[in-house]
Amino acid sequence: MLVPPSNSDWSSRIDPTKLRNRKFATGKGAKAPSSKGGGGIDTIWTETPEQKRQRLQDEMMGVKKPAQLVDGGEEAEGRRGREDEAERRETERRIREFNERNRGVGSLYEEHKKGVPKEKEDDPSKRAFDKEKDMGGGMKIGHAKRKEMVGKAADFGSRFAGGKYL
Repeated sequence: MLVPPSNSDWSSRIDPTKLRNRKFATGKGAKAPSSKGGGGIDTIWTETPEQKRQRLQDEMMGVKKPAQLVDGGEEAEGRRGREDEAERRETERRIREFNERNRGVGSLYEEHKKGVPKEKEDDPSKRAFDKEKDMGGGMKIGHAKRKEMVGKAADFGSRFAGGKYL
């Protein structure tokens, strides 16, 4: 015994006037590859015995190419391969010319080496003692910097004195 659909069914809630019709996939991707030779593998399945005899006779006489070579044959594939190869070479040539025209000759590292003057090698045994060079005198701190560092150090103990942990 069949039970009628309940009120909570999806079809009862939808307004039938707002439904769009559903169509079959008719776009470019839904179509099968077409045979360009006028008769290819697709026609072999539907040909009559008379058409088959005529096709085989034409293939033997050389009037038509065999059905296996009409659509995706070796000649077409070889031609496509040569065209792809020529296109790839042309693209590489254009990219190379663009790079030579628009980019610098050297790398960024080479440009940096040119811009930074070389320091002379400093051998301490061949010169007199210099406190700044030999003792690392590059650590100079000004009055404002010193005051700031002392202030931070004085406040360091109170940072962890209070607060809620966990």
